Amino acid sequence: MSLADLDSADTDLTFATASFPTTVPASWTGSAATACQTSLDQVSLLVSALTSQLTEVRSACTAVRWMS
Repeated sequence: MSLADLDSADTDLTFATASFPTTVPASWTGSAATACQTSLDQVSLLVSALTSQLTEVRSACTAVRWMS
């Protein structure tokens, strides 16, 4: 994986983060709305973790590149 690949992944992740909703519409009610909100919450956690991992990978790649 190159730094260009990381840049592309970062761009894609930023777009995805901005594109998906974090809450269901207020007009949604009942168990389906609750299930959907639970799924959105889980996706939010995954995206947050992915962002953190991407930052760590970028730092590691930069360090390795600097050392070589």
